Amino acid sequence: MSDNSFIGNAANAFVVMPITLRIWRGKTTLKRAAEKAAQSAGVDGKAQDSTRITVNGLGDAHEELQKVIRAHDDIRTYVYKHTLPFTLANEGEHKRGDRLVFVGALPEVLSDLQDLEAKACATLNTFRGDYVEMYNAAINSMGDWGGELKDRLPTVDEISGKYGVRIGNPQPVPVMDMEKYASIPAALANQIAERNAETLRKQLETARGEAISKTITQLERVVKNLSNEGGAIYDTLLRDTKHWADMLQTVNAGIDCDTNTDELARIIKEKVANVESREEWKNSDTKKSEAVRAATSTVKSLKKVLNNPNKSTSPRKQGEIINGGMIADLI
Repeated sequence: MSDNSFIGNAANAFVVMPITLRIWRGKTTLKRAAEKAAQSAGVDGKAQDSTRITVNGLGDAHEELQKVIRAHDDIRTYVYKHTLPFTLANEGEHKRGDRLVFVGALPEVLSDLQDLEAKACATLNTFRGDYVEMYNAAINSMGDWGGELKDRLPTVDEISGKYGVRIGNPQPVPVMDMEKYASIPAALANQIAERNAETLRKQLETARGEAISKTITQLERVVKNLSNEGGAIYDTLLRDTKHWADMLQTVNAGIDCDTNTDELARIIKEKVANVESREEWKNSDTKKSEAVRAATSTVKSLKKVLNNPNKSTSPRKQGEIINGGMIADLI
């Protein structure tokens, strides 16, 4: 499939949504305390410089902080499960980067993320109300090193800034508009277009590769759990298998329309997720064996697809690219 068709398909099928997530996990490094402990243990000077003690900064109140962390981690988990990477991850607060969201799933994804964000904010606000008491108790519990801990811990005015969620407005996949470059020489315009297309192609291949990799991981989990006598068979094993089959099919339809990949997604739905409930797997060795065989075979095939990203067997005719009006209607 040509780059233009490859990109055109994706522009019709996906939007780009910037997501920012900050999470402080409560770990605090006490350098002065570590140096003192090293001196007491007879460690030489050079080694003392690299000595660190890392503690849960809030001490006994760390479990309360964990509630805030889990609420924000729920957002991260959802993002990784229902969206795909579009740009290379950056460091710091923007490490989640821009994400690809299937157009048809956009209303549900936005609604779910807004609900998760509201829960995370509510959890943080509750935690913040008791923070001064937890902050003081943690410092007092450290004895001689309470001063250093105080220097390290965020104050009640700073704690909210340690967490952040920003869900940006969805935007079209940034396909280059050549009409804007009509005034420059054609050769230069073509070079710009080629570089833009190559960047987009790599970003879309990354998204496609992640969908395949996560599907493989899920199938390997099926093989492991269903092959072992007494292996854990949770509801999520079946549910996540169906989810990644759907995701694989969606990504394939939205990017390169490879008939082999589409067939593999169908096999996962019919042959791997071959039961209506986990109880059927628990009660039927035949069903388990069939699912394991299908999963094992599909993993091998998907790894071949993953290692041959440019191979496509059934390109779709390129259509018109969605515009801002369509995205606005979905929002």
